[in-house]
This record gives sequence, C-alpha cells and structure tokens, in this order.
Amino acid sequence: MTRAAGKHRVQPRAVTVDPDSPQGRELGMSDRMQGTPSPIPGGAAHVVNAESMRQKTPAPDAPAEVKPINAHGVPPGTATTRERADLERGVNGHNPPAPKLEPSGQRPPAPVPVYLVEMGDEGGSYRAAAPHSFLVPAAGGTADPTRICGRDASRRYVYILNEDSAHAARFAQRPSDLQFDPVTSKTLGGGLLPAGMGSYLRLGTQDELWVISVDTNTPRVSVIQEFDQAG
Repeated sequence: MTRAAGKHRVQPRAVTVDPDSPQGRELGMSDRMQGTPSPIPGGAAHVVNAESMRQKTPAPDAPAEVKPINAHGVPPGTATTRERADLERGVNGHNPPAPKLEPSGQRPPAPVPVYLVEMGDEGGSYRAAAPHSFLVPAAGGTADPTRICGRDASRRYVYILNEDSAHAARFAQRPSDLQFDPVTSKTLGGGLLPAGMGSYLRLGTQDELWVISVDTNTPRVSVIQEFDQAG
C-alpha cells in the first residue's frame, strides 16, 4: 500500500477522544450526553428565593454651594458659586446678563416735554423786509390776476393788507383758482381780503400768490415779505 492510499478512504476515521478527558471537555463532550444517568434532577422542583421588588431610594438633599469650609471668608448665604462666577465674568461671558425687572406697582418714568426750536445758522443771518403796494386789477375785464409774490425758499412770512375800506379782493395760489362769475358779476374762488382790514394777514408760505378784485373796482393792497438773509 502506498502512502497516497489513505487519501482515498471512503469511511472517516473513528473518534478516539475520551469525553471525560480534558480534550473532550474542551470540545464540550461529556459522558452525561451518552445516555448514562444524569446526576442533575432536571424534573424536580428546586427551592429558589422570591423575587424582590425594586424600590427607589430618595436622593439626599444637595448640600449648599457655599459652606463655612469652602467660603474662604465669605459669609454663607451672600452669594452662590454660580452667582460669583457670573459677576467675575461680567457682560462678556457666555451667559447673557439678567434683565433688571421693575418692582411690581412702580410707576413708569414721567415723560419729558420736548420743544421744537429753530435751528441756528453757523454763518449767521439777519431778517430783511420788502414792503410794496399796488392796485388790484378789476374783475370782469380783460385784466388777469396780478401776482402778490413769487416763489422764494428764503422767505419766512408774507403780510397782506387791503387798504380799501369799501371794496374787497380775492387771492389764491394759482391764477386759475380765481374765476369770474358773469351771473353775479363777482370773482369766485380763492381767499377773501375783506374791505377795511385793521391788521395785516400773515401767511407762512414760500410759494407764489395771485390777487384780483371782487368786482369792477381796483382796491389798493399792501404786501410785506420777510426774508432770512445770510450774512
């Protein structure tokens, strides 16, 4: 028989390991699995301890953050360690500063009055007046409304006075606002400059104004323009 004849055997070799030997125990073999009487009474009722109920033990009270031992001279109760840490960090710490709450029942602060005053001119300025008078054109004729004053951003006020004690006039911002009514033979629209005015009418406008007589008369109107001149 050659040496290669063992490779062509059909039946494997029988196991010769003793189950009760260390090799057999390492492989998990035992004589108890071979039909021999088992020394462990599997069918008998074994006495075991009753299952215990789990109980939650209350946690002990947390000790105070500041004790006489670690206070380092600080009287207990003045501040906790977190409060002292926040005070040392300041507003630049990672914790936002606590907002200051107003005590309940406290009234809000009283409002402070604010007054609008005129802005001062760094270069200095003075006021100037330009008075003049003219006859107002009669209504219903070929004459158009005449201009009282033009548009001027430096003008502060316009003063208008109807000097005629018997005849009135009307003025407006645009000539088209003054229309003659042929039925009543009077001018309509705009504002009225009554006859016999006792004082000047002051207008704080910087736009132009136009005037025309109410009827066919030509009353005289005085105008004073007040300006702010730089100087």
